Amino acid sequence: MPIITPCYPSMNSSYNVGEPQLRRIRDEFWYASKLMDKVYSGKEKWNALFESNGFFDQHQNYLQVRNVASFSISFPSVLELDLSTSVSR
Repeated sequence: MPIITPCYPSMNSSYNVGEPQLRRIRDEFWYASKLMDKVYSGKEKWNALFESNGFFDQHQNYLQVRNVASFSISFPSVLELDLSTSVSR
């Protein structure tokens, strides 16, 4: 399943997705589909789409990365490389 990045240039990032991540993505799509069925049938309101999903309750360990610069250039590949190096240690 190709996973297309929402930035330019668009690229398929599915080479980073293993079986557990793919299972999680499919579960989220299934949940979203069921929620939309409820919205369309009138059992839920549209606001239900914007409620918290409990990510921090479901995962004890996570990594938040903030890329901050004082000038208008982004370093996504440098940041990705640095993250890959940090995680592999």
